Amino acid sequence: MASTQTSFTTQAATVSRFDDETIMLKISEGANIKVPEVTEFRDRILELASQKKFLLLIDISDVFFSSSNEAMKVFSQDSELVKLRVAQAIVVDNLAIKLLANFYIKVARPPGEAKLFKRMSEAVSWLSEQKQHLN
Repeated sequence: MASTQTSFTTQAATVSRFDDETIMLKISEGANIKVPEVTEFRDRILELASQKKFLLLIDISDVFFSSSNEAMKVFSQDSELVKLRVAQAIVVDNLAIKLLANFYIKVARPPGEAKLFKRMSEAVSWLSEQKQHLN
């Protein structure tokens, strides 16, 4: 049965339905992300996805947070996420957090498309182009 809930809030983030094909992960100010938090993100994302392929919009703008390398690797390589996650757009607006995001893309190497953006509008536009890969 598909989830009727469209948003989940944890101490580290809010996971919500952005549109029919896109799920948004908004990291909270001061979050300390480790594997248990990533597991919670995954579970909430998969609940919202309802076993359908999806696009992921990660908003890490206007926040400072920390994440362990292990957490980033788990999030990038989780088999359940990889199976359904087609592309990821990451919105980041400060250098310190951009370094974390670059590590995620270049070292943790999530399968599928993943790209950094300075502006939400650019990320949403790019994800729109990725919708063709959902079928």
